[in-house]
Amino acid sequence: MKLLLFLLALCWYSATADYTNDQNEAITNWAVLIAGSNGWENYRHQSDVSRAYQVLINRGIKPEHIIVMMYDDIANNTDNPFPGKIFNEPNGTDVYENVKIDYSGEDITPETILNILKGNKTGNEGKGNERVLESKASDTLFVYFSGHGNVKILGVLKKGLHKKDLFAALKYMYENKMYNKMLFYLESCKSGSMFTDLKPEWNIYAVTASNGALNSWGIFCDLDIITCYGDQFSINWMKDSETNDINNETVGTQFNDVWKATTRSPVCEFGNLQFRADKVSFYQGNKISNDTKDFDREAFNEGLKHSMPSSEISLFVTLKMAEKRGLKKSHVSNLAKMYAKKT
Repeated sequence: MKLLLFLLALCWYSATADYTNDQNEAITNWAVLIAGSNGWENYRHQSDVSRAYQVLINRGIKPEHIIVMMYDDIANNTDNPFPGKIFNEPNGTDVYENVKIDYSGEDITPETILNILKGNKTGNEGKGNERVLESKASDTLFVYFSGHGNVKILGVLKKGLHKKDLFAALKYMYENKMYNKMLFYLESCKSGSMFTDLKPEWNIYAVTASNGALNSWGIFCDLDIITCYGDQFSINWMKDSETNDINNETVGTQFNDVWKATTRSPVCEFGNLQFRADKVSFYQGNKISNDTKDFDREAFNEGLKHSMPSSEISLFVTLKMAEKRGLKKSHVSNLAKMYAKKT
């Protein structure tokens, strides 16, 4: 009887853990995916996060270990020529299909994000489905944010997530042993400013779309939709994970490849650089994907011809939409002049 109970416990242990470490401790992959904006002009942020979800699912990370935050006003937006669908690149696959969203609408706030990271379920009571991280000391964590940013601040709808508050949450997570290692990918303008002074001992390796002074770039803009499909840095890291054997590719190799491919902004790295030697699969899932795609470099390079700084996209889309809806060109020109005066 004792042997039977032992075997049952062993089966349960194997089913709940993604794999074990050298000390035979169960390791589970957790992920938090955050789109920090809303509105058709910001299509790319929710598109990025939807695709990231598909990447992780295809690599074997369980849905119950992925927490997704996105406003969810794109797929069924009246401006969407493909109702119910979201694409991250022209002629791509529908990345919105089967995405399980945990927090949407006005529940997307800095406080909600911080509570998720710190495992504070009480703090998120009445918001979304109230899911928060339940990770333990042996687990790995992948965090991805796509949205707007400025120096030491990330845009979360109309509010801001400040660097000091993010650092306080990361410190709390480290001190309370909520993870073993963390990989944090950040897509925003001036994103490098969020991770200066990141302590290596916190066991976090962070990669940002740009440095602390320059914008990140949207890509595949104004093609068959009046907005940008995605962001260059984000599409690059996801393309890399989709087309390479991430069970053998290291995080450092992925960084090097993405750094080289992201020609519009200077990709940066921070934190514990020893994690460059880890396999990408350690954070993004170790399943051999049957959905591995070939990288169409020619099509991607064509997309570079249709890119623009993230800070200019909202105005561009607003003016194009105004023109599409019949606003006189003189009025569109006046809108542009008013925007120029404000900035």
